[in-house]
Amino acid sequence: MTRNGGVLSDMYKCSCVIDRLAENLTYDDFVEAGTFARYSTLPGEGGGIFRDPDHARERAKLYRSLEADAYRACGLKMPTGPGR
Repeated sequence: MTRNGGVLSDMYKCSCVIDRLAENLTYDDFVEAGTFARYSTLPGEGGGIFRDPDHARERAKLYRSLEADAYRACGLKMPTGPGR
């Protein structure tokens, strides 16, 4: 909410994004795909488990696609930068 201006109406837009993701992913799928998407940019061997397996790439791609669609549909800009 803060990233989008801190206006109370943004709370509804943010919950809209969560609802859109929930329409397409179970909670377990959300956690798995979100984890792969979040940590796929970790460097080195430690990050390899999040970016190298085909399953990891597919889940991260799915999450990013669903997230972008949800932000667009709910009238929010995608967050960028650290802490995204």
